[in-house]
Amino acid sequence: GAGAEWSEVCQHILRREVLVWEEFLRPILLNRSQVIIESQCSSTADLSLQLVTSTLQELGQKNTTERTLMYEHDVAMYVWTEMSSDMPSKSSWFHNKQGEELGGLAVKAKAFTPRIQSLCKKIDCKLQALLEDVSQYTSVTQPHQEVGPGGDSTTASPPFDKFADNANMEKYLQDGCTSCITRLLECVMTELNSAREVVLKKDAVGISSSSSTIDKALFLARLCSGLTEICPNLQLCMMGKQSKDVTHESARTLHKQGSWRGVSKLQGTMPPLDENSPWGKLRAQLLTTADTGHRLWAEHTSGWLVDQFSTALRDDSPAAVLMSATNWEEMEIQEETEAGKSVQSKIRLPAQASWYVQSMLFLLCREVNRVGGHALSRSILHDVVQQTSAGVLTAYEALLQDSATLPQARALQLVFDLRYITNMLSARGADSQAYRAQADRVMRLMEKIENHID
Repeated sequence: GAGAEWSEVCQHILRREVLVWEEFLRPILLNRSQVIIESQCSSTADLSLQLVTSTLQELGQKNTTERTLMYEHDVAMYVWTEMSSDMPSKSSWFHNKQGEELGGLAVKAKAFTPRIQSLCKKIDCKLQALLEDVSQYTSVTQPHQEVGPGGDSTTASPPFDKFADNANMEKYLQDGCTSCITRLLECVMTELNSAREVVLKKDAVGISSSSSTIDKALFLARLCSGLTEICPNLQLCMMGKQSKDVTHESARTLHKQGSWRGVSKLQGTMPPLDENSPWGKLRAQLLTTADTGHRLWAEHTSGWLVDQFSTALRDDSPAAVLMSATNWEEMEIQEETEAGKSVQSKIRLPAQASWYVQSMLFLLCREVNRVGGHALSRSILHDVVQQTSAGVLTAYEALLQDSATLPQARALQLVFDLRYITNMLSARGADSQAYRAQADRVMRLMEKIENHID
């Protein structure tokens, strides 16, 4: 055959066998494949940066009427609005469950707004197309069956093993996706650092400007979280050979926007996540960046709440006293005189927290709801509660330091307010030492206030 003649020619001229595929074509294919993968990943990064930048510019505009942008300023408006797409269609309860048929409650449970869903879907589609192209050289399929003259099935032997460079292709894909997401994370961190500077200068730039900046930081945080949960093809690209056991149909079901059952199926099929694997490291970077954005929000929220509380606490004008007047109740108590006789007397005690205390707690709850607090981690919620509580105690300490004497009625109200706030904001976190230190701080404040009470 031709193969035998080629071998004879090579041996006669070169004294060795020459494999055209191995020595000439394979290196060219590898090099070209690497260039194409890098180019496609770079294109995906450019698209991501363009979409993120345009969205951030739109979020900086005031009085926007576009509904998707309004959802970024108020996630609760999106989460708590009933839509016909919330529940899956009837057909999706049986098979071929994917895409919009799965309903919107899944993404609302994670507080992923329509802008986040759209951006993640566009990135995921780009990666899916790349993954399908690369899979031609990484997915082992059944060999082609041919029927011989006698009716027997014969297997056509391929001229070369195109799956020999499976590991190289997967490495190129992992490196390209890592580079793409790293570029995006660098942009996100630059924006978050700028947002932190604006928040620190809130007195100069104004509360409205800093609030708009916080909305941008929250958008970036949700984007980083979304890339780990609603971009399944990013995980497939990074997992490499660990995802070989996932069938083609599972990957199709896993794709499309909001494919939460597909993600669940992937997580059930994949081996446990290795934190030191390429996907484990990239996922950790995304979640850490998202955590940075959320903690910036926690710091900003506790800061302006404490500022408002401190201003109201130290305002002793007649108008402020009337505005903060609360309900008091009479209680009968029995006292024993020096002669041993029992005497009944009536005292008036506060039965309601001051209005500025209730206002602060209400604003805190409203802000947590506005940003989709049900989807935030417990550590973030603990931080905002802990920082607010610490700021309130600092405000009380400053008041007692500046006030030599306090009217008894004011002291009684302060005791009631302090106990009320302590009970409402008593967030016991992982750091038990910090919790005990705060409890001791509250007890010392109580003792100082009670010294003003007969």
